[in-house]
Amino acid sequence: MQGLLIALLALILACTVTGWVMLHIGMRRHTRERTIEYLLSRKSGPAAPYSALMREGVAWAMAQQPTHVETRSFDGLRLSGLYFPAEGKPRARLLLFHGYRDPALYDFSCVLSFYHSLGCELLLVDQRSHGKSEGKFITFGILERYDCKTWTEFMNANYGADVPTFLDGISMGATTVLLAAGEKLPENVRGVIADCGFSSAWEELAHVLKRSYHLPVFPFLHILRAACRIAAGFDIKGGDVRCAMERCTLPILFLHGEADDFVPCWMSRACHAACRSDKRLLTIPGAAHGMSYLTAKETCEAALTEFLEKYAAV
Repeated sequence: MQGLLIALLALILACTVTGWVMLHIGMRRHTRERTIEYLLSRKSGPAAPYSALMREGVAWAMAQQPTHVETRSFDGLRLSGLYFPAEGKPRARLLLFHGYRDPALYDFSCVLSFYHSLGCELLLVDQRSHGKSEGKFITFGILERYDCKTWTEFMNANYGADVPTFLDGISMGATTVLLAAGEKLPENVRGVIADCGFSSAWEELAHVLKRSYHLPVFPFLHILRAACRIAAGFDIKGGDVRCAMERCTLPILFLHGEADDFVPCWMSRACHAACRSDKRLLTIPGAAHGMSYLTAKETCEAALTEFLEKYAAV
């Protein structure tokens, strides 16, 4: 009996430690974040062949001398972003949300000048727990969706509520904007661009557990769920994009690389299938995670231009 009790206590302790370790590795903000220079200097990975183009994009962005802006989240965090005004009256406004643990300027380095050339004003957002924005935990779009709404209201209050506005996200940022699309947003929000977003935090974490760590969902993801609810105040089952798509009335442009093994392409297909509003799914053969635009630049630019022109005029 005593041996059984000791074994049970050891199991409980092991589960608790496992949950806290997974929470710290996966969700807690790191003291030393990955820098743009570190990411661009890597010699391997899907972005490596495009590092020169990305450096040019970063240089272009900094040469514009964007304005640093700040607002407050619903739960009191200071949120930070960079504002790039259009030349003359803006034809549209894009709010750009980066991916998991990536600097915003890195993820959107090559597309910023393209959007600007279309006459768009841009807001490059540091999502909570990234960059200059405050926060202890990354919540995979679950709480970030409300930050997205906050940013739309901030831009309307400070730069005009009459500019057609689009939400644009890549990877985790795509999940952020897709979840936000299920919420009540200002009337001038006209559409969403979602590049390689995942269908839910739960499904993406389950995929990563299996792909990278060869671990089963049970009990590990259930332990992590409990740790997130206790320590970080959110539920990793609380962000199913398909549910948001059933409520969404905004047009959506889904993009995804068919060679994406980090966020599988089937996730965008599932979200597209659930979406009840105007929608288009563009998949790019051979494109790895987050590489659709760089892999098929002309194809993506044509789709983006068509989408923005069509719905900015609504």
